[in-house]
Amino acid sequence: MISRKSEVANFTPRAITNRPISSNRRRGRNEITEEQKNEIKEAFDLFDTEKTGKIDYHELKVAIRALGFDIKKADVLELMREYDKSNSGYIDYNDFLDIMTQKIGDRDPTEEIIKAFKLFDDDDTGKISLKNLRRVSRELGENLSDDELQAMIDEFDKDMDGEISQEEFFSIMKQTSASIGVSFQTMDRHGVDKCKIFEEIEDFVLHVMSWLLSFDVDIFKANSEKQYPRSLLNRRLVGLCRTVSVVQLVNDLVIQDKSCTQREIYYKLYNLFSEQCQANRHILHVCHILGFPRASLNVYASEKGCIGGLLVLRKNNERLNLNEVENGLMINDSLLNVDQVESQANYILVVEKYSLYQKLCEKQIWNILPCILITGKGVPDFSTRKIICELVELFQLECVYVGDYDPYGFRIYLSYKEGCKTNEDDIFACPDMRWVGMNFQDIELIPKEALLALSKRDKNVLRNMLNGDSPKCSAKVRSEIIQMEKLSKKFEIEAMESLGTDFFIREYLIRRVMRREWAS
Repeated sequence: MISRKSEVANFTPRAITNRPISSNRRRGRNEITEEQKNEIKEAFDLFDTEKTGKIDYHELKVAIRALGFDIKKADVLELMREYDKSNSGYIDYNDFLDIMTQKIGDRDPTEEIIKAFKLFDDDDTGKISLKNLRRVSRELGENLSDDELQAMIDEFDKDMDGEISQEEFFSIMKQTSASIGVSFQTMDRHGVDKCKIFEEIEDFVLHVMSWLLSFDVDIFKANSEKQYPRSLLNRRLVGLCRTVSVVQLVNDLVIQDKSCTQREIYYKLYNLFSEQCQANRHILHVCHILGFPRASLNVYASEKGCIGGLLVLRKNNERLNLNEVENGLMINDSLLNVDQVESQANYILVVEKYSLYQKLCEKQIWNILPCILITGKGVPDFSTRKIICELVELFQLECVYVGDYDPYGFRIYLSYKEGCKTNEDDIFACPDMRWVGMNFQDIELIPKEALLALSKRDKNVLRNMLNGDSPKCSAKVRSEIIQMEKLSKKFEIEAMESLGTDFFIREYLIRRVMRREWAS
């Protein structure tokens, strides 16, 4: 997974030190391309959260890392001493441009090309295969077909072995050497060095201390005779207290090598958070401050989705066969973090509702239709979409969906295809997911009393989907949506129960999947 540029929180501490700073001359600029300048400007604007035209020490460090450069705390402090001549605790865009121009000019092209090659060659085969390229394409959010990816390989595959060797990769990079480096993002892996996390936490704590000590009022003095209004304390301290408390929990989790869910953090800090979404915002806030994804900090979303069927997990010489577990397992971020994953499935069957998922588990549908069965229980969460993408890539499975014939059934289906459009979640989309049903033709199969009129809200949802709100909505799916709008009727999948559960599973669901009667 690509680690995306993190937005720095609105919390902006003052400078750590008031020592005099040497006024070294600004380094001369090397030549960089306009594209590189644009990316540098984009990074500066992203981390200039207060839009003052200045960034502080912490924002400088995160911005440099976002542009693909690993930098230590001591080096960032040295840069601040060199460029912050007025000892204000900030540098401007011209300073940042000088810093990044120098860093780009100092790169060792050969070393950078090798690093870039290893980002693709994650299985250490010494070559970039179609599978490697497909993974990177998905992680970058580029929905390229296998044919397009294979065409990219064929263009540079000089020895025609179907893969890109390191030598061939060097040839590619030399053609675009002017832009090497700035475009590459740091790969996010769960196996992050703990020392780096502790370094970020230590840095954050030092900033909090310096920020508190820089107050011009005596709120924190034990002998203070002044009385300050609660609103002042709330504005300045409550948010900080919540953030620091989450950081402390994260620190303990990493030290003890334990994990917990966002829900557990909410319960542990119940006196600080009034609702779950408030806790979730501060957890995301901490991820941005520290510069690590949530999973690397051992924090996971509360389990929502379920998975069962033909999937075997092996870890530490133990074997877990999901088709032997009643109703399968709850899905979390780390479910596939095992030694080995095995499957004899040909399909991933995604169902909208848990009630249908339970019935399919009871009937052990995977014994007839070789599949991995998944439900997101309505709108899928991050973990559910993530595991679907991982399984599709790992086993090259056909992914099919069954949901209600109503606006929200289509909307949920499209949320799997498109991913979430906010935060980090948009990476995990499954653009090749197929719509099996329900559909317009099924109206003939159900009792008329099961048909429900579309509400005003339903019609608005349909209109938004038809007006371009869903770019991955195919012609066939659009046709289904248009038919629904014209008919102004909807029905739930439970309406098919009038045909009998066995008939629905064998003659409708399995038959359609096997005959590939779907819309994509």
